[in-house]
Amino acid sequence: MTQSINAAVIQFNSSSDKKANLTKISQMITEAAKKASLICLPEVFNFRSSDLELSRANAEEISGTSINTIQKLAESLNVSILAGSIYLKENNEQKPFNSSILISNLGKIICRYDKIHLFDVTVDNKEILESNKTQSGTKIALAELEGFKIGLSICYDLRFPELYRKYSGAEILLVPSAFTYTTGKAHWHSLLRARAIENQAYVIAPNQWGKADEKMTNCYGHSMIIDPWGNIIAEAKEDQDEIIYAKLDLDFLNKIRAQMPCLNHKKL
Repeated sequence: MTQSINAAVIQFNSSSDKKANLTKISQMITEAAKKASLICLPEVFNFRSSDLELSRANAEEISGTSINTIQKLAESLNVSILAGSIYLKENNEQKPFNSSILISNLGKIICRYDKIHLFDVTVDNKEILESNKTQSGTKIALAELEGFKIGLSICYDLRFPELYRKYSGAEILLVPSAFTYTTGKAHWHSLLRARAIENQAYVIAPNQWGKADEKMTNCYGHSMIIDPWGNIIAEAKEDQDEIIYAKLDLDFLNKIRAQMPCLNHKKL
């Protein structure tokens, strides 16, 4: 029997109004659950602001409102949910982590990934220093869901192929993002397709669109799902909230890997 997952990606423009974000995202999850068993949210889905102090102040513990809301939805709707990322605080540390949480259809946390590569760059002559808001993670996170091995990453991690090689053999790579418009227009499609092709895996990339405030850099949208041959099998527009869907077929993936066994030919 074919092993498959019906996946949904939610594209969203989150703001600094956490309550409004959670209300809207809950509505979109409920809609997506009609067609999908795995629902993926973008980076910082619960709160997004250019204000440094406000961002830190809105960091939560893993038992806080945002993850608890997603856990309850997962259980009540019988779906697994990737809570794209939230600012996660622990042990009274000054800086939170930017953390992605994978939640099962029983409402249980399967695994957590803390973003390793922080976005300290200059885009459109504007300096962006993610390290001012969050601290870097140090460990990969590999999970199993419905017979698929899943590797977690976040946004800027996409530019570091050595991270994804540590997930070698995983059938699904998750890349929740708030990818900027300028860098997205130049590299989003190319990087996502490259990660799918070189790892012969499905890539699921929920992205933010627009911006939360006037000081923030615009995000690119174009959330997508890519198959192990590098085909874009679902893609959102760049300027709206949207849900996209695709079926992830393990037989198709295994066929690709059998015909071109690149992962067996690694020398380094």
